[in-house]
Amino acid sequence: MIWLMKKILGFGVLAAIVFFGLQFQLGGRPVKEYVIDFCRSPLVQEAVRQTKDAVVSYLHKDVDSGDGVAPMDRISDEERKELENVLKEQR
Repeated sequence: MIWLMKKILGFGVLAAIVFFGLQFQLGGRPVKEYVIDFCRSPLVQEAVRQTKDAVVSYLHKDVDSGDGVAPMDRISDEERKELENVLKEQR
């Protein structure tokens, strides 16, 4: 229980540091505005889009393609026999 309290307290302290750090004035503007400008830059937006596309394609890789056959059922008979042999050896 103590470890949970330490984690919650540590997260709270970290959140407070980030919050106050974003309010800090730098060059007449709060750091928060610099962070927003950075996040809205085209380079960052393109990186976020590419990362999102990569994650979505990875997550949808094993999704059923609509032909009614699950992705694991698309193995060949040879692969199926090899898998059966491996399972027999493990018993």
